[in-house]
Amino acid sequence: MTVYEAGKSGVYDKPVKAMVCSVGATGNTPEGTFKLGERHEWRSLFGNCYGQYAVKITGNILFHSVPYYTKDKADLEVDEYNMLGESVSAGCVRLSVIDVKWIYD
Repeated sequence: MTVYEAGKSGVYDKPVKAMVCSVGATGNTPEGTFKLGERHEWRSLFGNCYGQYAVKITGNILFHSVPYYTKDKADLEVDEYNMLGESVSAGCVRLSVIDVKWIYD
């Protein structure tokens, strides 16, 4: 995923940050330009797990960390972390904590 800012022409064509992410396994992650919505330090996700630094993209699609089993920073689902870069989510954009915290802030 690449985040852009507006260049001198006003067009969002100046890359600011590139991040490895995981998106929807069935192609259900929307593409486009979005105004970010509500933010949660921890958010319950599908399947009894939690995402850290969740930021609403659109509808029920979020940016969030790789899933955690609980709201404990030591309880990361390591197997899911190792799948960053693959299409494995339910539609949300999964990122490493440091990258999603950048978006959250």
